Amino acid sequence: MVLERGCALELARGGFNLLINDLPDADSVEKLHITQQECIAEGVEVICFPADVGDLSLHEEMLDAAQNLWGRLDCLLNNAGISVKKRGDLLDLEPDSFDQNIAINTRAPFFLAQAFSKRLLAQPKPEAELPHRSIIFVSSINAIMLAMNRGEYTIAKTAVSAAARLFAARLCNEQIGVYEVRPGLIKTDMTIPATAYYDELIGQRSGAVGTLGLSG
Repeated sequence: MVLERGCALELARGGFNLLINDLPDADSVEKLHITQQECIAEGVEVICFPADVGDLSLHEEMLDAAQNLWGRLDCLLNNAGISVKKRGDLLDLEPDSFDQNIAINTRAPFFLAQAFSKRLLAQPKPEAELPHRSIIFVSSINAIMLAMNRGEYTIAKTAVSAAARLFAARLCNEQIGVYEVRPGLIKTDMTIPATAYYDELIGQRSGAVGTLGLSG
């Protein structure tokens, strides 16, 4: 949750009250509560909502929790993401890993953005001094650079990139900004298992990339 923590802290420093989400397992919930306390220390209110965002039935409950407490929604940071079950040859890619990646990395952010967009459109348009309404999709550099040993991840994140452009086109006349961020190699919980692989890869190259990026 390193990337998510860094984003949450920056939003808190910008004055945003936050609802933060991660998986409901014990380790993720513990990290979620640590992030909550760090953000509260910045002077904002923070709700923890542990849930599998891949369960679309929970999206409305999650949005209700924020909207009922604060009266309106302003920004969605759409950062759901998992890695692959096993890195390997594209020709050995298993359907269950493919389906899981699409469900979490593509399907979940698409339908969460859809539900969020409908709520933004149902709200009164904000006054000029209120925060700019926005949706931010976090895809990956793999939306444009192939990861041959993670085919399902590449496909899923490429689809997220397309979703960002689609929502941008749909909402541009509604004064709702839609943005896409494509992180490169960042040291997060998701990439830690492959740190040795990336360190070796970086060591074999010369140029601008010298180490894994950091967040927070």
